[in-house]
Amino acid sequence: MTCNSFNTICGFSVLQWNCNGIIAYQNEFRRYLALNPYKHDIICLQETFLKPAKNFEIPGYVTVRQDRLEHSKGGLLTMIKENIVFTQSTPRHASQ
Repeated sequence: MTCNSFNTICGFSVLQWNCNGIIAYQNEFRRYLALNPYKHDIICLQETFLKPAKNFEIPGYVTVRQDRLEHSKGGLLTMIKENIVFTQSTPRHASQ
């Protein structure tokens, strides 16, 4: 059987959330993760509003960030379970 990586039948779970500022909602988010019996394999957060000086980590996950430095809003944060092997690629720009 071929599995789509987003297919929960294959035991793979992705959480996607436009958080509109993760620091403001971090307690609620951490509580959700602690109480959720099914642990997500990958968590994708948009509009994190994080800057390089501000840390945000969840135990058990590797964090990959793309902070938006030139504006106060924006930013991406992807968390991958520590036991998942992945390769981070460099984004290609539309002009390339």
